[in-house]
Amino acid sequence: MALKNTVAAERKAKKGEGSDDNNNDKKKLVLRKATLRAADYLGLNNQQLSEILKVSAATISRIRNGGDYYFNLDSNEADKSLLLIRIYQSLYALIGEDKEQIRKWLNNENIYLNCSPIDAMKKTTGVVNVTEYLDAMRG
Repeated sequence: MALKNTVAAERKAKKGEGSDDNNNDKKKLVLRKATLRAADYLGLNNQQLSEILKVSAATISRIRNGGDYYFNLDSNEADKSLLLIRIYQSLYALIGEDKEQIRKWLNNENIYLNCSPIDAMKKTTGVVNVTEYLDAMRG
């Protein structure tokens, strides 16, 4: 019985099934693509995205140009990436595809945040605050 389980596990490993490394690689790729799409939708340049994720602008440039940098799934930049994606989703739900309106919202003063949302997102807890604000707006 143990031999059957071992053989089955080996077959799955050869196919890439059941492999934590393979699943993590896929998750890293999805997170990277989703983060870049959200950043593009929000009109964030490399410098802004680097300030939000707390990585260097050169790292963002490598990511955008197809380099092999991926966020560690247990890292702060991965957490901030997920929050940035939630911000994108919330704004898309509230405003739709009007990128000009979204960019206006991001760059104008917000009374609740005491600064523009883009400036808030660059602060340590700012991405969380903007996400919570938008979650409240959506109800």
